[in-house]
Amino acid sequence: MPKVLSSGRKHQPAGYRNEIRAYPQFMLLVVRDGELWIEHGGTREIARPTRIVVLTPGVDVTLSSPRTGYRGFYVEGFPADCTVTTGCHRIDADTGLRRLCGDIDNELSLPATDDLAGVLLHSLWLQCLRRCAIPADDDVVAQIDRLLAHNRYGDQRLDALLAQLPYSRRHLERLYGAARGHSIKHELLRLRIAEAKRLLINGRTSVTSVAFELGFPSSQHFSTVFRRAVGTSPGAFTTKA
Repeated sequence: MPKVLSSGRKHQPAGYRNEIRAYPQFMLLVVRDGELWIEHGGTREIARPTRIVVLTPGVDVTLSSPRTGYRGFYVEGFPADCTVTTGCHRIDADTGLRRLCGDIDNELSLPATDDLAGVLLHSLWLQCLRRCAIPADDDVVAQIDRLLAHNRYGDQRLDALLAQLPYSRRHLERLYGAARGHSIKHELLRLRIAEAKRLLINGRTSVTSVAFELGFPSSQHFSTVFRRAVGTSPGAFTTKA
């Protein structure tokens, strides 16, 4: 069974800053009021209610709250079997987790007559560790496929899309290439070209509109990429269709 070392309320004033190097255990932080700034791996994110942060053993991270301070609660300990990638994981609480966090907040505000708050905190910790657990390689590839399919429209950069997954770009590329035989970038382009063909066949959308809807910087660039992939220009494809 996982071992919880300590848990309870967490409160830091405005101006708080903590530079953590090689953190020795797991820490789950829940922000309920205010904001917590998280700097890790050259990026900065601001956690506001209700955002859950999981720090893993060995992580280097700077936590701060320069403007407002923050209030919440925490759980600290070790799992029985560490299957979580080293780093700083951010979890957006869904309805179930928000309800659980609300129950924990209520219990922590009452006189300590039993250990219900501790039980609820332990439950929250287990749920969050499961969400951060390393899935099988095929599950990671399926996550990438879903992410690409949901974002074939728009011009969001691939780095920003893949940053939603708790793995390095290099690791994701290796897994995806081994499973699919081509790069993630190639797959996103394939999905966009397939969607472009569907829209052009439909006939109710102009070439320029298709280009911008699918995230191409210009209709000229779209036409060049489309011709390279399909063997004909978008206009000629529409005429043949």
